[in-house]
Amino acid sequence: MSLDFKKAFLSPFMGKGWLPKLTLITFILVTPAILHEVISFWAYVFITIPVSFIMIGYFVQFIHNEIYDIIPLLPQWKLNFKRYFNQGFKYTGLIFTYTGLLISVLFFTFFWPLEVLLKDYKSIQHMIFLITGIIFILTGSVFSQFLMCFYADILDFEECFNIKRIYKMFMGVKKEIIISILVYFLLPFVSVSSANFLLTLLYNQLSEITGNLTFLLTLGFLFSILLFYLASIPLLIFYNLWAQTYKIAKLMLNNKEQKITNN
Repeated sequence: MSLDFKKAFLSPFMGKGWLPKLTLITFILVTPAILHEVISFWAYVFITIPVSFIMIGYFVQFIHNEIYDIIPLLPQWKLNFKRYFNQGFKYTGLIFTYTGLLISVLFFTFFWPLEVLLKDYKSIQHMIFLITGIIFILTGSVFSQFLMCFYADILDFEECFNIKRIYKMFMGVKKEIIISILVYFLLPFVSVSSANFLLTLLYNQLSEITGNLTFLLTLGFLFSILLFYLASIPLLIFYNLWAQTYKIAKLMLNNKEQKITNN
């Protein structure tokens, strides 16, 4: 079993109603950027936190659909906001729990002893802390995506602390993980940058033709929405590749465990 790139790139457009679903995803993604400019800080936080949970929960369900080959891959929005909110809330809780545990372990086993041993070498301390912090952030970002797939598979908070099984699955698909990460960074950059260049060029040409400020502001707003729309598609492709990566890891581990049982 290998990554199906054709399926991944077509996943945002599979099934009936994909256009309204993508439109709603784009609307939810762009809402925080718009609200940030027009409402107070606390009102912004009060609105965007639950919206973020809903969006995360939707991506969890999207991954779940890919893992179990549920059609359509893009989940339905109708009457499922509470379900997506709960899934997003639980996954966010997982991330905070793992982060807290890892920081605690690093502090007592690495940072604190290092502070004592190198108390007279502050520059070396800072350099080591910086490098360790960067590694921690990068590794945590990758692990959090795999953890999302693990949670999307079973949708069970407690089972997601089966660290031994998660580690075995993670280490079995290093090549697929690297490919998914490369796609995540390259695809949005290429698509959004290209679109931004073309839209900016078009906007400049139109601004020379017409001096109507209202028209230009409206056009700029619509172009911004279009860029968010183009950004949501690579995001879904990325999550589909992660879901496929998880399926490969799960199959490999199950086959290995089956062989051990048979022997």
